[in-house]
Amino acid sequence: MDTIDRDGPWIYNRHPLISEPIYAPIARGVEPQGLYAEPDWVAYNLAQMAEHAVMVWCLPPWNVVRHNVLSGDVAHMPGVAAHIRTLYDAYRRGGWVWPGKAFYWDYTCTPIEELVFDIRGVLNG
Repeated sequence: MDTIDRDGPWIYNRHPLISEPIYAPIARGVEPQGLYAEPDWVAYNLAQMAEHAVMVWCLPPWNVVRHNVLSGDVAHMPGVAAHIRTLYDAYRRGGWVWPGKAFYWDYTCTPIEELVFDIRGVLNG
């Protein structure tokens, strides 16, 4: 979060402000730790992110996500594999309520170039 007002743009893959409240309780069975357990800190930083960032919710169809997760090596992510539907649904709900600029991307039917073009349009005004 300390990069928001510096030179950018910055790209995060599953920023912890989004992923930690989802993954910690669902995949790891624990509450978020450290600053992510501080509601005021989380709320302030989420508001900053919503104001200064463009969020891309990568949401391909459920059957694609299920196949991708369960057909690969799930040993390195047992909590994810065991709870993939709950995680998928939690991300989907997060996208529905996101207060900032957002794109919903299904890589199975929209090329990355089209997504980048759309994001550039938003960033350029």
